[in-house]
Amino acid sequence: MGHCDQSTATITVAAIPEETTAIPEETTAMTAATMPTFPQDETTTTAATQFIPEQYYYPIHGGGVVICVAAKPYPTNVELYVDICECCEQQKCTINMDHCNLQMLTSDSIEETNNSDMSMVKSSAFWFPDIQADGDKSAFWFPDIHADGNKCIFGEDYDSWMATDQYRASLLFDTEDECCQQHKCDPGIVSRVDVVTFIDEDFDNDQQTLPLTNGGTTTHIADWDRTTSKSVSGKHSLRSGDLNGSRGKSSDFNLKIDSWFGGYIEFVYNAEVSEPFDYFQFKIDGEVKLEEYSPSDGWKKFSVSVPAGLHEISFHVIALDVKLKMQRGANVAQYGSGFVYLDDLQFKPLI
Repeated sequence: MGHCDQSTATITVAAIPEETTAIPEETTAMTAATMPTFPQDETTTTAATQFIPEQYYYPIHGGGVVICVAAKPYPTNVELYVDICECCEQQKCTINMDHCNLQMLTSDSIEETNNSDMSMVKSSAFWFPDIQADGDKSAFWFPDIHADGNKCIFGEDYDSWMATDQYRASLLFDTEDECCQQHKCDPGIVSRVDVVTFIDEDFDNDQQTLPLTNGGTTTHIADWDRTTSKSVSGKHSLRSGDLNGSRGKSSDFNLKIDSWFGGYIEFVYNAEVSEPFDYFQFKIDGEVKLEEYSPSDGWKKFSVSVPAGLHEISFHVIALDVKLKMQRGANVAQYGSGFVYLDDLQFKPLI
């Protein structure tokens, strides 16, 4: 911790003073209740009216783990820090506290989608701990942290951080009894088999392992499916269903993800859609994060942060409900084929 600036001020959430009216553009989404202010002494009061850092760090607690992150929007009623090392020292981080050895993921490290409206890309700053499981995964009894109660399950699909030296003894067990003694299993609790906590999918496995669900809308008529027509990794990708010229119809699928501390979704896509025929959408909990209304001219990468907790992600190819006199086949280069291809789908949790 010797390289951390020990003079960094600790900031608590409070209403910003009335005289502080100049707020940088990137902070305008914060409410008065969440805008931080510096301690009220002569020196820092002056600083508060002249300088507001671009981002703050705050602690997240859960399951005996403490980590400092810089994801917006900032929660209310938490301590905010200008420096991540100061946050870790004051909050006694349980992840990489000794060396403050953290890697930062920002939107700068991700290829832009070249959308005309880049506000759709909302990659917040995340601090990812440099944490690795020791060796290959083996099957153990472990607490199902995503069940709606206390339950131990058996398998290899525990989160990787559970297998590190710091957590292995308290989270991975040889028998169900040992696990339940430690975590007090509740009777009658059912695991959520339709929720994933980690995704690294290139769609080359002919046995579909992702619990994705086609449909979920009133307009869905065609399922997404694996194809060898186009791909980035391996020989396969996931392709939207054939709407076959139907107007006002769609091809949709959704997937549920869950994490303790949030994470990020990343994928590559090739959109062969175009107005006035159809368009492509990606949503999180029904909120549009990405839209394409014209052919993407090849593969493009997209990444977006995901808050902690249970969320639903969904992909949609939607045919506009309008009458058309033109034929798509007259200019496929301009209007595309009407399909969207998806590959290298990833969900990486914060820890």
